[in-house]
Amino acid sequence: MEAAVSLGILSLLAAASSVLVGLSFPTYDLGFLAWFGLAPFLWALRQKGPLAASWLGFLFGHGICAVAFSWFLKVPEADIPLFLIMSSAFSLLFVLFGLLYNFVDRRIGRWMTILGPSLWVGVEVLRANASFLSLPWNLLGHSQHGYLPVIQIADVTGVYGVSFFLVLVNQVLSKHLEGYSRRIRGVAGLSDGSQRSPGLGRKSLAAALATLFILGYGGYRMSEENTPGKRLRVAIVQANLVLRSTMSFPERMNILGTYTKMTRDVAREKPDLVVWPASSLPMRLPSSLIYFDILSLAREINAYLLVGWSGGAKGETEISPAPAYSNTEYLVSPVPKTVTAGRPAMGILRAGSSFPLTLAPPIGSLAGEYRKIHLLAFHEYLPLEKWVRWPRWLTGLDRSFLPGEEFKVFQVLDGRFGAPICWENMFPGLFRRFVASGANFMVSVSNEAFYGDSAAPYQILAMLSFRAVENRVSVVRCTTTGISGFIAPDGRILDTVRDANGRELFATGVLTRDVQLSDRKTFYTRYGDLFAGGVGTLGGLAALYAILPRRRVPDEPST
Repeated sequence: MEAAVSLGILSLLAAASSVLVGLSFPTYDLGFLAWFGLAPFLWALRQKGPLAASWLGFLFGHGICAVAFSWFLKVPEADIPLFLIMSSAFSLLFVLFGLLYNFVDRRIGRWMTILGPSLWVGVEVLRANASFLSLPWNLLGHSQHGYLPVIQIADVTGVYGVSFFLVLVNQVLSKHLEGYSRRIRGVAGLSDGSQRSPGLGRKSLAAALATLFILGYGGYRMSEENTPGKRLRVAIVQANLVLRSTMSFPERMNILGTYTKMTRDVAREKPDLVVWPASSLPMRLPSSLIYFDILSLAREINAYLLVGWSGGAKGETEISPAPAYSNTEYLVSPVPKTVTAGRPAMGILRAGSSFPLTLAPPIGSLAGEYRKIHLLAFHEYLPLEKWVRWPRWLTGLDRSFLPGEEFKVFQVLDGRFGAPICWENMFPGLFRRFVASGANFMVSVSNEAFYGDSAAPYQILAMLSFRAVENRVSVVRCTTTGISGFIAPDGRILDTVRDANGRELFATGVLTRDVQLSDRKTFYTRYGDLFAGGVGTLGGLAALYAILPRRRVPDEPST
C-alpha cells in the first residue's frame, strides 16, 4: 500500500514552482526555469483530491504574484492590503486550473499530456478575456521572450501556443518526477516501488520531437527576416517628463517646449515620422492654443508628427470636459491644407498675438486621430457603472471616460500603422486588428511613469516582442519615461533609448532608426486566437466530461 504525501510537502512544492515560474519573467529573465519549474506543481495537483488541488492552486497564484507582480506596490496609492486583494483574485484562476486538472486527471489521466496544456491555455484565455477583470500580463509564454527561436511559432498560435508547449514539456517531466518519487518511496518502504507510468517513453519522445519542430520552425522564420524591403525612417522622443492635472499652464507649456526642442534636434537625422509618447500634449490638439504650434513644427521639420493627449493621468481623478476620451493620438502632416479643409480661422503665435489666417505662414495639417478603445477598469472607466457604486479606496473616478470605436490606421509615405495606447498593447486580439486593417508596422505609445522604477516596463516590452512576432511587423515603442525603442518582426529588441549611464528608465533621449515595413499577413493576423480557442475548447470539454457524473448502467435482471 502506498502512503499519501502530506499536504504540507505538496504545499512546499507548489510554492517552489511559483517561485521558479515567477523568476522566469522580467526583470529576473530566467526564462529557462519555465521549462521545468511547473512540473512539481503539476505533480502535486495529482496527489490528493479536488479540495487539496484547489488550495495548491491558490498558493501557486499568490506565489506568482509575490514574485512577478511585486512591482504593483510601487504604483501610486497601492498598498499591501490592496495587493493582497489583487493577488487573491488573481489566484482564483489557478484555483480553477488546479480543480479542473485534478478532476480530468482522475477521469481520463492517460490523455493529460494534451489535456493538461489545454486546460492551462483555456484558463489563460479566460484571464485575457474576463471583461473588466482581464489581465493578459505575464502569461507563461511571455517568459520566453528572450528565446527567439522558441517564440516564432506565435505567428500561428499567438503567445498561447508557447504557453501550451511549455506546459506540455512540464507535464511530461512531472510524470518522470512521479516515477522518481515512487522509486525513492519504494526504497523507504512507503510504496511498491513501481517507477514508470505507462507510455511515458512515447510521451517523452513526442515532447522532444515537438521541441525540435518548434526550434526548426523558429530558425526558418528568423532566416526570412533578413530579406530587404521597404523601410520608413522613424524617430522617437523620450523627454522623461510627465504632465499632471495639478500643473500650472506655464509648467505645461514648458514640457511642450522641451518636446519641441528635442524634436528639432532629432530632425537633423531626416526622419519621415517623429513619435512623441502618449500624454505628451498639455491639451487637446484641435481648437486649442497649441494647434498652430504643433502644425507649424511639423511643417518646419518637414516630417510627420505623432503626438498624444490624455483626458486624465493614470492615478488621477480629473476628467477633462466633453468629449471626455481617455487618450487620443494625433497624426500631424507637414503638408499644408486649405482653409476649407479645416484649418482654424485664426493663427496664434507663441508670443500670444494673433492674425488673420491669410497672413499666416504655411503650416502642416491634422492627418487623423485615434481614440483609445480598450480602457483600463477603475482608472479610465467604471465597470457596471449603472448598477454598482465602487468604493473610493478602489477608484477615484466619478464617471467613465468614453472609449473610441475605430481601429484607425495612419499613413506616412509607404508606411501604414496603428497606434494602440498603454493598456491596449497587452491584448493580442486588439493589436492584430490594426495589422489586419492594413498596418505594415506598429507604433506603441504609453505613459509608463505610473509604474515607477520597477519591472513593469520590462514586462510590457517582453509582451510587445510577442505582438511583433504574432503579426510579423516592426514595433516602434515610445513612452514618457521608458522603455522606448525599436522591435524587429522576429521579436528582437533592436535598440532602446538610454542616458549616458546606460539607464533605460527615467532617461531623456531620442533615437532614430529605419523601420522595416511588412505587408505579409500571418496566420495569427488573419485568424486570431484560433489555436487557443481550439485547445481551450478541448480542455473545457474534457473538464465537463470529468465533472459530470457517470451514467450508471442498470444491472441485468436476474433470470
